[in-house]
Amino acid sequence: MSFLKLIFIILLFYLFALLNSSFLIPFSVHGVVPNLILVFIITLLFTEKQIHSMDLLIVLIGGFFLDIFSTAYFGILTLDLFILFLIFKFVFKALSERNILSFILTLAVSVLFYDLFYSFFNWVIASSFQLRSAKVSIVEILYDLLIGLIFYFIFVLIDRKRSSKIINKYHVFS
Repeated sequence: MSFLKLIFIILLFYLFALLNSSFLIPFSVHGVVPNLILVFIITLLFTEKQIHSMDLLIVLIGGFFLDIFSTAYFGILTLDLFILFLIFKFVFKALSERNILSFILTLAVSVLFYDLFYSFFNWVIASSFQLRSAKVSIVEILYDLLIGLIFYFIFVLIDRKRSSKIINKYHVFS
């Protein structure tokens, strides 16, 4: 990943964090706003062919921005994303089918794990274990899925354009 892409990711995460903490608040449903950074990271990891070492840096930067704009203890959300990254690296990459249904399942499970890890780390550090109600968790998953599908289709379009440029450039099928 080039330096410019890294700067772009940092600015994008900053924009997402600002949107989460300001603009999207009036659009909350049962107090839930979509976690743009989490959804973006999961979509990025899902659509890549291989997980690279730079992806870990992206996860850590995303966690840093989540921590800065959160009321949680600093580092909990970064640790949360890091553990989710490790699970994704070893478990979700075993998915042989890369289609929209496996993406929906992956994102839903990732959001649930993210919430469970957050609750667990809060319990370990602050001795307050609080799970969200089922209704709020379902709303959060649906909200994140809606945003995730938008990200997914953007990533697929970008990948198709990139693939068609390579095919056209090297005249693979001519």
